[in-house]
Parts: sequence; structure tokens; C-alpha cells
Amino acid sequence: MSEQAAGRTGVRGALAVWAAREPRSLSDVAYLVYVVVLTAFIVLGPGVRALWLLATGDAGVAALSDPSMPAAWAVVSGCAWLLAFVAGVERGPALRPPFLTGVLGDADASRARAFGGPVLRATATLAVAGAVAPLLPALALVDAGLARPRDVAALALAGALAGLLVATAWLAGQVLRATTVGWTAVVALAAGVATALVGWWRWAPWALVASVWPGSGLPAASVVAAAAAVLVVVWLGLRGLERVETRRLVGQAVRAQRAQLLVTALDLPAAGEVYRALPTAGRRLSALRQVPGLVAVLLVPVTASVRTPWRLAAGLTTLVAAGAASGLVVPGTALHVGPVVSAVLAYLGVSVVCDGVRHAAALGRVSTQYGCSDLTLLALNGAWPLVAAVGLTAAGAAVAGAPVGLAAVVAALAVGVRVSDALKGPMPVDLLVPVVTPAGDVSALGRAVWLADGPLLVGAVGVAGGLAAAGRGGLGVVAACVVAMLLWRALRR
Repeated sequence: MSEQAAGRTGVRGALAVWAAREPRSLSDVAYLVYVVVLTAFIVLGPGVRALWLLATGDAGVAALSDPSMPAAWAVVSGCAWLLAFVAGVERGPALRPPFLTGVLGDADASRARAFGGPVLRATATLAVAGAVAPLLPALALVDAGLARPRDVAALALAGALAGLLVATAWLAGQVLRATTVGWTAVVALAAGVATALVGWWRWAPWALVASVWPGSGLPAASVVAAAAAVLVVVWLGLRGLERVETRRLVGQAVRAQRAQLLVTALDLPAAGEVYRALPTAGRRLSALRQVPGLVAVLLVPVTASVRTPWRLAAGLTTLVAAGAASGLVVPGTALHVGPVVSAVLAYLGVSVVCDGVRHAAALGRVSTQYGCSDLTLLALNGAWPLVAAVGLTAAGAAVAGAPVGLAAVVAALAVGVRVSDALKGPMPVDLLVPVVTPAGDVSALGRAVWLADGPLLVGAVGVAGGLAAAGRGGLGVVAACVVAMLLWRALRR
């Protein structure tokens, strides 16, 4: 038996032994398919119908046929590739359970054969997702008489290729070193901004879907560039996978398993802590020895943020992007979606500088090591997130020509929601009690709302900001709700 055949047999044997630990019968598979299909019809059906009615309406058709729509697809594609590339540092597609990852990683078999199954499943999933993403807007254009059926097929193929490139970028992020990924992401982001400013984005790989958008008139060079990028990245990813240390793969597998268990236990904050960046540069910096009194407490969160420079840079860049996006309007309509995008980005970006707030919230009323009350400690630790969010968001809005005041208010409210999340504490026991109704047990709905109250409130802030940008009211009411929830959670601890 050749060495290649022996490696193939060894991998199959290991996988067979692992699968025999928890055998899954045909009825189990059938029930799983039944649950997935039923959930898709119940949950996704109404949402897809609502999106279809929106896309085929006058405002939807005007937006989809606007000349700026191809550029929007290019931005979305580029961001998806960049995020997948960065995410691969912490969790890549070439993973199995921790023990199996360790066994196959140290085996003599090829890594491509040992971890090819998860990589192929992730690639197929992302390719299908990429092909499905442009279908609804493309069909809406066909319904309006602005596109032909072959345009739908071209968009599906381009979307599948874009999804394939997302998967390959994800694998590349897993096999490269973290420092290499960081600098490559910075260079790619700078290149994307530069090509957008000089108008060269039409030939870039991220203009793949945009180049086949009906009526775009863009060159097909982006399709060739994207296909070449897929081949190059796949070759580099498979070569690099053979050289990745088994310890690194096992570490990713352990963190992924821990995060999955915590999500199953509805402990989302702890799941996020699994992937928190460890201090690197500047980890020897100390704020407590530099200045006396409460000023030191004020500087501690700033010093802690500097100790993770890549994480800090990502968060601050997101805050600037939040300000720049605050003036976005749906093409062809008067619908202000900028505040919604700004609120979401500010909520994500400010999390990086909220470690001090989480620390103060975790201490509670029982700690007196800082020599001040818990509310004072919370306020001092909240100063850095507030200044960073408001200042950088306002700067981004000023550069992009967006409304600075509205962007600053939305960012400040996003900080308030983050502080409220930190003060939320553990889930109340009352939410674990079944709620029996004629429609069944609906207790899961209360738990879902409790877990997602932060994102829901941020969405409300963004919608209210959009209404305010259109000259309507509502932002003051939502701001009052955010402040009331923040004060109630701060005082009831």
C-alpha cells in the first residue's frame, strides 16, 4: 500500500471511530431535516415575502435600478472578504472537534485530506449563500422589466464565485500568522479606499457582482481578477495548511467548542470573552503609577486599550466608518438608512473600548479598592468610550459631509446601550420558567428578547435617527428610553 493510500485509510478510520461514538440513525437525520425545513418556512417565509414586496415596490425598483447600486455591491463584497480573512485568525474553516483535530494534526496524512471535509462544507455553504444573495433583487428587476432571466443566472454565478472567494479568504486567514493577516488587511483596506477614490474599483476583484449587474456597463476584468484570486488563494491556503502548527489548530478548536457551549447555555457575553484579544504590545504599560487619585482610574481604560493595538485599531476604524456612513440614503429614494448603519457600527466599534465599563460593572457595590462609589467608578470608566465614540464618529461624519450632530448623538446612545449591556447581569430565573399557551411554550421568546435587548435597542436608535434625518421626531423618545434603562440597571445593582 502506498503512503498516500495509507494516509487516506488512516483518516477514514479515525473519522469512522469518531462517528461511532454518537451514531445518528436515519430517523434522527430525517427529524433534523424536518426541523430545518419547518423553521425555514415559519421564520424565513414571512421575511422573504416582506423583502419581495419591498423590492418590487416603486421605492425598491428605484433603488435597485439606481446607477450607484453596483458600487454598493462592490463595497459589500470587499467588506465580506476582508472580514472573513480577519476572522480566520481566531476561527478558520479547517477545524474538527479538539481531540480529533489533535489526532489528525499530528498524523502522517495530508492536512488537506484530514481537514478537507470541513473546508469543503464551509466552501459549499458560502458559495450557495453568495449565489442566493443577489437572487431576490435580480428577480425584482426581472419583474419590473429591467432585467432578463439570463441576467439572474449571471448574478447567481458571480455570487457563487464571490462566496467561493470568501471561503478561500477565510482559509488564508487561518493559515497565515496574525501579524501578517493584520498588515495584509490594512494594505487591502487602503487599496480599496484608494481604488474607490480614483475610480479604479471597476477592475478590482470585489467588483465581481457589480460587473454583471443589469445595466452596470462595467468591464468583465473583475471576473477574471476574481477567478485568478480564487486560484491563487486556494493554492496558498492548501500549501499553508500543511505548515500550520497543530497547537494552533487545536487552540482554535477548543475556543470554538467553548463558544458553542456558552451560546447553547445562553451566556453570550462569556462566549464573546472566549475570543477576546490578549495583550501584546504595551502590556507592561501601567497607568496607576503615573498619576495619583481618580485621574489614574480615568486613564486605566485607555492604557488597557493600548495593550491590544490591533483590536483597538479595528474598533476605532469602525467608529470612524460609523460617522462616515451616517449620511447614507437609499439610492433613488429619500429613505435615510445612514443613522441605522451608523448605530450598528458604533455599537460594534465601541465594544473595544468598553473593557473598563465591564470591569466596573463586574465589581458591583462590594468593592472599595478604588476609593470611590460604584457609580463614580462606572462614570470614570465610561468617559473613555464616550469620548472615543463621539469624537471619532463626529470626525468621520465631518470628513464624509454627513450631519455631525446626528452622528454624535447616535454614537453617544450606542455607548449608553453598551453600558446598559454591561450592567444587565445574569439572566433572571423567571425567564427559565415555561410559559404555556394554546400555541405552545413561548418562554423562549422572552429569553431571546432578554439576550438581544441591546441590538434591538440599537436598531431602534438607528431607526429614530433616520426619522430625525428626514425631519421627523422620535429620537428624543428613544434617547429617553436608553437613559431610563441605563439608570434603572445602574441603581438596582
